[in-house]
Amino acid sequence: MNFLSRLAPLERPIDQFSEWTGRIFCWLFVAMVVVQIAIVVFRYVFGLGDPLANDSVLYMHAISFMTLAGYTLRHDAHVRVDIFYLSTADRVKGLIDLIGVIVFIWPMCGVMIWSAWPYVVSSWAVREGSFRVSGIQAAYVLKTFILVFAVVLALQSLAMAISASRRIFTTRSIADQA
Repeated sequence: MNFLSRLAPLERPIDQFSEWTGRIFCWLFVAMVVVQIAIVVFRYVFGLGDPLANDSVLYMHAISFMTLAGYTLRHDAHVRVDIFYLSTADRVKGLIDLIGVIVFIWPMCGVMIWSAWPYVVSSWAVREGSFRVSGIQAAYVLKTFILVFAVVLALQSLAMAISASRRIFTTRSIADQA
C-alpha cells in the first residue's frame, strides 16, 4: 500500500473544499463587474472618482484569482500543454499528473510559502495600507492571500495526486483486459 493510498480519505473533503471556495468566490467577479461599471459611470457621466472603489476592484481581482486556483485545478481548467496528454491512456495521464504535482506544484507552493511568509508577517506587523491615502488601508490582508493561494493550490494538488495514484495503480491496461 503506497503513501498516497493512505491519504485517499482526504481526497473527497479537499475536493469539496475547493468546490465550496469556487462557488463562493466566483461571485467576486460579478461584484467586480458591477463596481467597475459604477466607476466608469461616475467618472465619465458625473465627473467623480473614488480611489477606494478602484482599490476594491484590484482587491476583488487578486482575491478571486488566488482563492480560485484550487477550484480551477479541480476542474482541470488550468493551462496545460495537451499535445501528448489528450491521446494517452488513463494510467499515463495519472503518471503525468502525479509527476506534475510532485515536481512542479508542490515545490512551487513550498517556495511561495517560504518566501511570502516573512513578507506577509512584516505587512501585518505594521498593518500596511494602500500607497494612496484614500485607498483601502488593508494591504496586509491582501498580501495574506499569497499564502492562501499556495495552501489552496497545494491542498487541491494533493487531491489530484491521490486521484492520479489511484489511476496509476488501479487502471488495468488493455493487455490485462484481454
